[in-house]
Amino acid sequence: MLPATANKLDTFLAGQLSDHTRRAYAADLCGFFGVGGMEEISLDQIRNVTLDQVVIYRNFLLANYSKATVARKMSALRSMFNYFCSIGMMRYNPASSKLARSPKVGNDSHTAGLTRQEAELLLRQPDRNTLTGRRDYALLLLLITGGLRRSEVVSIKKSDFFQEGSHVGLAVEGKGGKTEKIKIQPKTYAAIFEYCNHHDSDTVFLNQYGRPMSTQAVWRIVEKHITKAGITTNITPHSLRHTFVTLAIDGGAQLHQVQTAARHSDPNTTMRYYRNKHNMDDNAVDYIHLDC
Repeated sequence: MLPATANKLDTFLAGQLSDHTRRAYAADLCGFFGVGGMEEISLDQIRNVTLDQVVIYRNFLLANYSKATVARKMSALRSMFNYFCSIGMMRYNPASSKLARSPKVGNDSHTAGLTRQEAELLLRQPDRNTLTGRRDYALLLLLITGGLRRSEVVSIKKSDFFQEGSHVGLAVEGKGGKTEKIKIQPKTYAAIFEYCNHHDSDTVFLNQYGRPMSTQAVWRIVEKHITKAGITTNITPHSLRHTFVTLAIDGGAQLHQVQTAARHSDPNTTMRYYRNKHNMDDNAVDYIHLDC
């Protein structure tokens, strides 16, 4: 039986809509309290947090992380205290946005992306004569031509692929636990199919031990092949999602098509109607053209 406090934190985390959010919140809370696991956080520790501690923590984050990361970590903290206030275990939220403001995140992205030439160079790095190389090639190609987040990539199953007319689609669990359908390029599907022919798991991407891959493993794969390609820009898995958007627009896709394909959370009313149409015949995915 878990201690009562751990159960309360478990209940708070269970209230989040996606596994990715639960993992991110747990890591952020452990970081704030300086512990290795949620079970080490006591009710007294939570109740005794002061506004001064929260402000010091926020200022530390601002000196070491991007504004978007700071805002996310502060959101995790704020949400936890809101939960404990709502169940009557605390009287006020020391991380309230009225007391400890989070930085405003601008509309411009500072994430570096790849040019078409760099993307093609990256895709040439995996040795496709090996099983690991086929896996890495399929994974990188999916990130670049599908615009998936790394948390989505590690979660996809063979059973998530579907046929719609002459098109191949993939059902992914996006932000907020919402299942969304995306289109997959035939070349990308062929690469995934070729790799999956060599294992029986329903999970698509496996590690060397035949178990589902972690998000950190995706990071290491991207880093490994970026280094091999001699690309000096700071590239992360999220940079490949940025690359997807850039290559689609450069290839001639309209902005509304890219917003739909990338599943951005803040389209205007017209865009919401367009997304509901789910047009697979003229999709942003079709505008990315690589020679690998």
